[in-house]
Amino acid sequence: MSRNSKNATRHAQARQISEMRKKGESGPSKTTPKHGKRWGYRSNPEAMKRLTEFVKGAVPSQKTGGKAILDRAGSAAK
Repeated sequence: MSRNSKNATRHAQARQISEMRKKGESGPSKTTPKHGKRWGYRSNPEAMKRLTEFVKGAVPSQKTGGKAILDRAGSAAK
């Protein structure tokens, strides 16, 4: 029953978006989040330092300096 309900909801949304596009509207710009932030630790410098220390002990052959990991973490860590 759950799968049928989900499909019915998705079909209704698809019909609604299709009608919007037929009218010349662009449709929704992006979906609404239904959960919290998943990668919050990447934006926390203290957590990144702890992660760096952990990785240093786990994989000694990789370059695991604090700046190297923060650079690989992307713009969220800056």
